[in-house]
Amino acid sequence: MLRGGGIVETGPVTAVFRKPREEYTRRLIDAVPAPDPVRARRGENSAASQPLALGA
Repeated sequence: MLRGGGIVETGPVTAVFRKPREEYTRRLIDAVPAPDPVRARRGENSAASQPLALGA
């Protein structure tokens, strides 16, 4: 994890996401919005579920 051009936390990706040691890392992960579970069930959260406009 980088902050201000310096390394503030390192480790296996799973470990950093599941149990971050640094406050900055925790706050950054907590800032990521959770997907809407209702839209996810209908398949509306993914850009892949939208038709691709070719030649536009």
